[in-house]
Amino acid sequence: MASDPAQRPVRLCHVFATFDAGGTQVRAIEVMRTLGAAFQHSVLAADGRIGAATRTPADVPVHAMRRPASSWRQLQDLVTALRRSAPDLVLTYNWGALFGAVAAWLVGVPFVHHEEVVPPEERLARLRRRDWLRRTVLPRAERLVVPSRAMAARARDRWQLPEQRICYIANGVDLTDRRPRRPEADRLSPSCVGTVAHARIEKNWPRLLHAFAAIGARDARLLVVGDGPERSAAERLAAALGIGDRARFAGAAADPRPCYDSMDVFALGSDDEQMPLTVLEAMAHGLPIVATDVGDVADMLPPEQRPFVVPCDANAPAAMARAFDRLLADAVLRARLGAANRAHVARHHSLDGVAARYADLYRMHARRQEPLP
Repeated sequence: MASDPAQRPVRLCHVFATFDAGGTQVRAIEVMRTLGAAFQHSVLAADGRIGAATRTPADVPVHAMRRPASSWRQLQDLVTALRRSAPDLVLTYNWGALFGAVAAWLVGVPFVHHEEVVPPEERLARLRRRDWLRRTVLPRAERLVVPSRAMAARARDRWQLPEQRICYIANGVDLTDRRPRRPEADRLSPSCVGTVAHARIEKNWPRLLHAFAAIGARDARLLVVGDGPERSAAERLAAALGIGDRARFAGAAADPRPCYDSMDVFALGSDDEQMPLTVLEAMAHGLPIVATDVGDVADMLPPEQRPFVVPCDANAPAAMARAFDRLLADAVLRARLGAANRAHVARHHSLDGVAARYADLYRMHARRQEPLP
């Protein structure tokens, strides 16, 4: 006898264009872990890349789909996969997974779409075909989930989505095992400015390197955690700026928590963000923040931290350097800002609170059904 669908966990199918480790994937995995036994998850990686699978809970199947020969073939494969698994709700992530939303629509399974990043090519030019496809598909979603006010405005203005279809859920961070750096560490080693970011154009590692090269604290160190296509160029630039012996490029870290423990100041020099998870992680570690004013970065921080958010313009490296100098010279200020950041993230961005909002949303829109035999 078939089980009563109402008595079993809600089946969620997460569709990603790629399931390599990135901010969106990491956030989704953290939410999966926190939602608990009331939900059952599976992951489809449309391009076959599953580098983030090592981070997922052991009971979450991750399916690497074959690389499609065409968009039409990809859509067919996604339709077949969804018909076979019959999830209660499909969750799709960003532009690259929009065909997953189309597949859910064709199969008749409700879907919630998440838009968390602006692709680099869309920052350089308005791609009207993409806007048209979003305007066609997203009104059929149960909700569009966005992590920032900036993305919500984009959905309203560019994609013409009604306000009632947009669900703003800020990112959250798990404070477990994230603790402020011990004060005595300030006296045990040279001061360290650090960042955790993928080496992509929009993260603008060169801006951070130019800023660090301009600081007055010549004994300070720079720790850059992350990898990607722009890393080699950044390492060459560090050598050209004369900071190659003070800058450490640590590569990607499966668990970046020990890296935050090595930092005195966290820096983010991006050209574009929405609500960067790494800033929340740094705040959870009790670090002061120096960042460019992009996305919702300023709104994420308590009022006393906002003077260290600098305009994202040609003067940003010099402004960041001044902020670094001020913080590196004042351990008391660093401690005060770090404590304020830790308290702020615990109050407004706890992962438990964020996951509860996702649970309510997903439960509300799921349509329980049985898979094909």
